[in-house]
Amino acid sequence: MLNATSAQVITSADQFKSGSSIYIIAGEEWTSMEQLSEAIISKIDNSIGIITATDGVSHAKTNRVKRVATDEMDTASGSTSGGSATGNIPFPLILPPYNNTQFNIAPDNKQSCLFYLEGVSVVLQQRNDKTLAYASVLIPGTNLTYGYANGDVSCQNGTIGEFLFRLRLQLNTDVTGKQGNNPGFSIKSGERIDVSLNITGDLFGYWQLTGATANTLAVSGLGNFKSGSSAGQTIGEDGTRYSKINSVAGWALACGQTQAIFFPTEDPNVQIGVALVNTQIQTFNVQNVPAWLKAPHFTLQTEDCQGTFSAGSWMGIVSALVLIAGLLFGYVMLQSVQTMDRFDDPKQKQIVINVRE
Repeated sequence: MLNATSAQVITSADQFKSGSSIYIIAGEEWTSMEQLSEAIISKIDNSIGIITATDGVSHAKTNRVKRVATDEMDTASGSTSGGSATGNIPFPLILPPYNNTQFNIAPDNKQSCLFYLEGVSVVLQQRNDKTLAYASVLIPGTNLTYGYANGDVSCQNGTIGEFLFRLRLQLNTDVTGKQGNNPGFSIKSGERIDVSLNITGDLFGYWQLTGATANTLAVSGLGNFKSGSSAGQTIGEDGTRYSKINSVAGWALACGQTQAIFFPTEDPNVQIGVALVNTQIQTFNVQNVPAWLKAPHFTLQTEDCQGTFSAGSWMGIVSALVLIAGLLFGYVMLQSVQTMDRFDDPKQKQIVINVRE
């Protein structure tokens, strides 16, 4: 451990004072620390930089910062396991629920994450021998309400780190999932769909869904489909990588419907999936702090989860190109046909061709 009790701890550029032999640049987000380091190093003639964790430095201020950060993380982890949710809020779902009379939540210039949702789709997947059978149902926001508890949203003051959104949904009326026209499962009125989404912002300028937890999620099988419950099941990046929930740092993501996130059940042949319908997710973006504090909003820099060209679009484009290429090839072949250089002169003796029968 590096003993630096006499060092000067700097968390912002205006705290720099010349004359110290050791400077500790402290922070919780790499990008801001890198910018701060460039500003401080330019003021020092000769310097040697050491990158280390908080545990590797012994200093009163850094130790206090460490304890505060640990307490915050413990509180967040405790709230994730689930405090009692309050409110029976009609859709659309907005997290955090700013400007809601049931909650006293004010916007913070250090946290600018937002989550918007208009509905969900529930998919039941069942393996039958070597084939997979699916039944699904779209649950619009008119058939849902949601609750909120402290700790349901966890944001970072930057683009790097872990973000959390917990969706506590409750059905107003019964719904039935179908495979074609055949009933496959049902979810009764009053039952809950409680899912936590874990999003990670990395050092390379991207963020994506890297994990999810089904706190409460169950369906009752109908017909050839089995019942299943995914309560308490957690999946990692392998189970969320195809959800299309990812974007660039500082950008929001808008999606008409994501791919379903499947959770295992007590039956290894049955999985329950949840897809987000008409959702928009923002991890971090504050370009105008006064405007954000006055009215929290999504950034205009928004990416759509659906690419410019879908699979059907590419099929049509490729088919059209093949037909056009064939037409052009035939046209060029016809244009390359040349007439004979010599013609029969009608004033001269006719050409006689003897044909033997």
